[in-house]
Amino acid sequence: MNTDTPGTAIGQLQAKAESGETEAQYQFGICLWEGIGMPADPEAALEWVTLAAGKGHTPAQVWLGSLYLSSQDEEQARFWFEKAALQGNARAMYYLSLIYVRGNVFGADPMLAFEWLKKAAENGLTEAMCKLGIMHCLGHGVEKDHHHAVQWFQEAALKGDSNAQILLATAYLTGAGVPQEESAATYWFVQVKNSCTDSKTFLVMADMVSEGGLMPCSRVSSFILLSIHGSLFPETKVDLSTLTGAMSEEQLIQAKRIVRHILPEGGHGARTLQ
Repeated sequence: MNTDTPGTAIGQLQAKAESGETEAQYQFGICLWEGIGMPADPEAALEWVTLAAGKGHTPAQVWLGSLYLSSQDEEQARFWFEKAALQGNARAMYYLSLIYVRGNVFGADPMLAFEWLKKAAENGLTEAMCKLGIMHCLGHGVEKDHHHAVQWFQEAALKGDSNAQILLATAYLTGAGVPQEESAATYWFVQVKNSCTDSKTFLVMADMVSEGGLMPCSRVSSFILLSIHGSLFPETKVDLSTLTGAMSEEQLIQAKRIVRHILPEGGHGARTLQ
């Protein structure tokens, strides 16, 4: 493809790509895919990115892996993710783990999924840290161990992962992998309130901690999350009656005490306490 504009940035990028510069080949391919500075041309884009990936360009390999994964071609996705992972790319390691968890093409392999996820976490990928903690909780690919789970939740929580913060707070409430400590749980719920902007996260995680699939059931944690949700998203109505009906008086007292600390100024969430 010829941009016919050799003096422009795109034209210069094309010239570098055609001269064999790997990074330029990748960048030019992305521009073609996105239609940046020229009409989009997915077929030509794929050729350029594949050329760069074949020369060992890690971002190109990850991009191709993600593209093939989204189109359900897990064989090609694994091919490119493995190349990037072997060069130390944490996101490629994470996606390889997902492929082995799903098992759609190669069969589920929990141990291999765990190993790739652990590598991704050890290489600093926050979402991998949280999911690694979950695998420890569930005993998927590794022996069930709440102590190690909490260690990974702590790592991810410190990096701002809201799911990890919720699970860490719940661990402190239930004593799963750590001593029970209400003050520590409260601290992490405050971090959730300050960092999480997604309504769905509160609702999904409230169900998860209430069901007790990952750690001991904590309706107190669920009540707190729904109360914070009510404060942050007052337009979304959530019925707490089923939850509170399943809670003991002691649990309600604790939950309300923590919520009042988190939401001292009241609001919709606090009104659920009346």
